[in-house]
Amino acid sequence: MQDLMNELSVAAALVPGALITATVHGTAVDVTALNGGNNGCMFAVEVGTVTDGTHTLTIEDQVDGSTWNAVAAPYLQTPSGQSNVVTSATTSGTCLKFGYLGNPAVATLAPSSLSGAPAHKVLVRITDTVTGSPVTGGYITAVAILGYPFNKPAA
Repeated sequence: MQDLMNELSVAAALVPGALITATVHGTAVDVTALNGGNNGCMFAVEVGTVTDGTHTLTIEDQVDGSTWNAVAAPYLQTPSGQSNVVTSATTSGTCLKFGYLGNPAVATLAPSSLSGAPAHKVLVRITDTVTGSPVTGGYITAVAILGYPFNKPAA
């Protein structure tokens, strides 16, 4: 087996807790903040019990320092056959994954203030847009997995 742990970092993206009954934006993840920056980012999502409502998961990024936009299709990865929509028909314990391939406009960002970090700060987050006026909603959690670091994480 090869050492995978020291090639990756993990950051909370959609923190577990209360039932989600309205749209929620996950924690902003700075892909330049850990290990001098990372050339890879994906989100791993776990679905708990969902009783009502329709939860549409999207990945957003920020290229101007203030405005969040859905990641354009050429820069978003999803496995073949995987849906980004979660409903009461989704089995509890279902795991989903979404890959982020960057943004061509990232060069317009201000330089990062992080020592040793790449010249531009890149923020990404996962958003759960809820429709259908759910009463009890559902549990959904996610983590961002960062890889291909410029500096390997400490062992």
